[in-house]
Amino acid sequence: MKRNPAPLPGKVAALLRESRLFVLAAAALYLSLVLTTFSRADPGWSHSVAAGEIRNLGGRAGAWLADMLLSLFGVSAWWWVVLLAVAATWTLRHLDGSSTNDRRSSFIALAGFCLLLAGSSGVEALRLHSLKVALPLAPGGLVGDVVARALQSGFGFTGATLILLTLCAMTLSVFTGISWLAVMEKLGGALEGAYLWSLGKWQGWQDRKAGAIAAEKREATVGEKRGLLIEEHEPIRIEPPVVEIPKSSRVQKERQEPLFRELPDTPLPPIKLLDEAVSDIEVLSPETLEYTSRLIEKKLGDFGVQVRVLAAYPGPVITRYEVEPAVGVKGSQVVSLVKDLARALSVYSIRVVETIPDKSCMGLALVCSTIFLISYVLYHVRVGSVAFRGQGWIRPVYFTLLSSHTILAVAIVPLALVTLTRALREQFDRHKRIARWTLPLWLYVSVTGVVIYFLLYHVYAAPRV
Repeated sequence: MKRNPAPLPGKVAALLRESRLFVLAAAALYLSLVLTTFSRADPGWSHSVAAGEIRNLGGRAGAWLADMLLSLFGVSAWWWVVLLAVAATWTLRHLDGSSTNDRRSSFIALAGFCLLLAGSSGVEALRLHSLKVALPLAPGGLVGDVVARALQSGFGFTGATLILLTLCAMTLSVFTGISWLAVMEKLGGALEGAYLWSLGKWQGWQDRKAGAIAAEKREATVGEKRGLLIEEHEPIRIEPPVVEIPKSSRVQKERQEPLFRELPDTPLPPIKLLDEAVSDIEVLSPETLEYTSRLIEKKLGDFGVQVRVLAAYPGPVITRYEVEPAVGVKGSQVVSLVKDLARALSVYSIRVVETIPDKSCMGLALVCSTIFLISYVLYHVRVGSVAFRGQGWIRPVYFTLLSSHTILAVAIVPLALVTLTRALREQFDRHKRIARWTLPLWLYVSVTGVVIYFLLYHVYAAPRV
């Protein structure tokens, strides 16, 4: 009877899983390094050269490994780096030992990776045969050449391309677990959301435009009536508001600071805890007071009550009007018309909207970045790719900066758009959560772009003829 081996202690198993994570991450970085610094002048698996300086940063073993992988698979050899990165990510997610013992899913993923590698090499050999990359053999390598020849002889050039692209799409889904239907659904949802957002903005703009036109017409009509009301009567007397506030007698008494501040029998708190009275009080303009006075007379006259407004007393909160009824008009007649008069003198509601302090800065940064991106693309369309001529330790540093800069430059575009959209929609809590990531990434892309520019075009620039 076969007995299952005793499981390892939890601490030892956790340490082994962490060690596996470090090994996989180091292997992925090393493989990226040797593939990036590959040189035909180094001795390798496909050829032999005279003994000399090894240019590959991975040493002789790295030169052989890069030459073998690139000879077999071409540029598709970078899928091995993806395999190691995926394995490291899977290990990181299961450091707590939550993975199952069923290995069938792992075998299926590895089988999908092998088919993906073969299909990618075939596409490279079939379609990218003119790729300008330093390789020991043709693009696609030996595996790609065999796959391309076999499919092309049986299905033709176009049929082989269709089969290989379908194979790559299927096996990529099996290898990574990405569902293409889910991707298309999310993409369709994003496009639909963008369309609905654009439609809402357009309709809002139309509404604001119609509102502005109506406001102009209403202002013109009100202006005409205001002129008629004011011209028909003498100006009213406007009493200025009282801005001088008498000070309490306690101010003089409490100028002398008490020796003991906190006493249990203190009757009142000190007067200095109160704020000073504000002297600059905003009041209504004389034109507004004059117009409102004449409007009161007109609206009451429409109900058969003749009055005359003699004076106005504007205040910080309440404005009082002195009204003189005509002969034979009772005060109860005016009181009965209070509600009707209030409706006639209604004002527009005021809404306080929180402003975006950095809206102008965000918009300026987005415009400058867009202009720079367009200029960068147009420049490289006209000039083409510029090779980096630095050698030695600066080469891996440059390519590391270039890789991180390129990846983050692609990622920063949706991040910046989402950040700006949330700010414009006044979703400030969500805006702050994503802005704390967008800002440092944006700064990193900007700084590394300047460093890459100086390294490529100034420090290690090509000699001018």
